Amino acid sequence: MLCAGYIRPALGIFGLVLASVAVADARDIRIVDIAAGETADIHFQFNLGGRLFLNVADKNGPACVTLWWIIWPTSKIHDVGRKCGQFEVQIPSIFYLSLWSKLRGRAGAEPLKIGYSAEEHVVGTIKFDF
Repeated sequence: MLCAGYIRPALGIFGLVLASVAVADARDIRIVDIAAGETADIHFQFNLGGRLFLNVADKNGPACVTLWWIIWPTSKIHDVGRKCGQFEVQIPSIFYLSLWSKLRGRAGAEPLKIGYSAEEHVVGTIKFDF
């Protein structure tokens, strides 16, 4: 009976470690710092589609950030909204008339750290004739 009390937490920790290793193997993780009340560029892409996996935190734990994409060549702003903790964001592609875009974020009253990874693919190709 005493042993059962230790097995369940150990299995839970093992599962978390295994899941985080699988994610870390699949993608590069980048970290962006945003000062309190400031705005910063988080991700830039050219001719790519896919999604970003983000984790937002401040010194107290999970936190929220306000996000938007700046889409070129139209200079359109696509509001992602206020997101908290761990979440996923689609990268705007040709359906948004986007050739390239930049994800920007604004911190609230506390400085933020945003860790993210991207799952991307090429949207369009250019044909060369020789």
